[in-house]
Amino acid sequence: MKKILKTIILLLILNISFVKSADFTTSASGNGTITAGGTVTITFKANSNIGLMGIRGSLSYDKNLLELTSSKAGSGYALTMGSLVVLDRAEPPKDKNGNLIKTFTFMTLKFKAKSSFSVGSNTTITLSNVTGSDGTRTLSGSTSKLTVKVASSDNNLSNLTIDSKQISGFKSSTTSYKMVVKNTVSKVTIGATASDSGAKVSGTGTKNLSIYNNTFRVNVTSAAGTTKTYTIVIVRKDANGYAGARSKDNKLKSLTIEGYEIPFDPATNEYELSVKNEVTNLDVKAVANDSSAKVDITNNPLNVGLNKIVIKVTAEDESKNEYVINVTRKNDNPTVTIDKFKDIVDATTKDTIEVLVGNKEIITKENLEMIRSSKKNVIFAYYEDNKLIYAWHLLNEDIKTDVEFDTNVSFESANAGKINEITNYAEAFYVTSANKNKSKVKLKVLTNLKEKSKLYYFDGKIHLQSDKIEVDKDSYVEFPFENNEYFLSRMEVKKNVNGLAIILGAENIIIAGFCIYLIIKKAKEKNVVGE
Repeated sequence: MKKILKTIILLLILNISFVKSADFTTSASGNGTITAGGTVTITFKANSNIGLMGIRGSLSYDKNLLELTSSKAGSGYALTMGSLVVLDRAEPPKDKNGNLIKTFTFMTLKFKAKSSFSVGSNTTITLSNVTGSDGTRTLSGSTSKLTVKVASSDNNLSNLTIDSKQISGFKSSTTSYKMVVKNTVSKVTIGATASDSGAKVSGTGTKNLSIYNNTFRVNVTSAAGTTKTYTIVIVRKDANGYAGARSKDNKLKSLTIEGYEIPFDPATNEYELSVKNEVTNLDVKAVANDSSAKVDITNNPLNVGLNKIVIKVTAEDESKNEYVINVTRKNDNPTVTIDKFKDIVDATTKDTIEVLVGNKEIITKENLEMIRSSKKNVIFAYYEDNKLIYAWHLLNEDIKTDVEFDTNVSFESANAGKINEITNYAEAFYVTSANKNKSKVKLKVLTNLKEKSKLYYFDGKIHLQSDKIEVDKDSYVEFPFENNEYFLSRMEVKKNVNGLAIILGAENIIIAGFCIYLIIKKAKEKNVVGE
């Protein structure tokens, strides 16, 4: 018996000497749960006290269920994918201090689930027959594997209830709901059921309600780990029956007047605006800062002088605020172009309308007829850079309609040379027009004059029309325009004086003086001889 026991012990000792543990171990990690058609990334690591310069092994997985989409080596290894997975590097992985790294990632693989890999199924990815090398000898490594299963991504609710009653309008795809309850409702119970039995629901149960808004969230986490949130806002009315604190905001967000700019500021309640005489109405738009507030605008037709446009803003809590626009409608003449003349006639109380004209513009006989029939006086005004250059003033009763009206005024004269000779080059400011219309007019022109001047007209001869032409502070003069060519001068020019005659007269005086001198001189010489 003792002999048999010794033999058994010896055999056990011999058997143990033949069992050898692996020189290094490997492991596989990753999210083992994926959705149908989803991907999984697996990280392979090694743990070894021996510096590994090479690792190889057999990779196996069900190619009917999974597709290898990418492979990447780690820790400085070069990876070759074939019937075997082979990784090599020149020396073992070390840290920056030259110490051997014992645990490191040597490979990362990414797989995609094929359509045949259905929910509820699983498969295993395995790296087996693992060996290594320290550069001189072959080392044994352990097998590593990861089981992957396809889990449902369904994170929908099949129902959502308040106090056991389905929320009105519930759909699994709709995630936001709002409901209003009476003030007497102080608590509710939220219930929910997931569409998929493997999903988890949180956020249900009995909830206390505060006055006004209460927000609750029900979360549904699928078996695959994806989460959907359903939000429920329950509004509990206050004791007065209001479903929220009433807004006190009675300010405007914007205040605009079409065609005008005003420096609007919600904190500024009064504004000033001046408009032309022809403006009888303003298009005022006002928007409340709070959509629950009401805006009322008192906007009557504009009278000449001061008008008040009042904008009242009433907040939800009935508090009021008032904005005022003080609009001054001028008492000056309305200004239009000839094509808009008809539109303004009935809109203005003024007797005179100013018609803007372009350079060398001609007013047709038809337009003169229109002006005459309007019973309005008219001013044809020409501006350059917003500065009046000249203006024709016509009283309605003096308008002639048989000839068109040429509004062009020139400040040059074709007869300047002749006028210079006659006036001995007196300083002059010319005003000429080719207008053949015989309407009685006054012409206002911008000059370079600064002092009172005399007005002359030329028709081959020079005629004084007025010796008291006033020049206003802006250098404008105004006078009746009865001829086609005028000039203004501070010098007094005698009527019909010829310049050449002036010169010849002066010469005769000099000659006569010289003759008298000679006669006197001769007489003196005779007296001397007689003595």
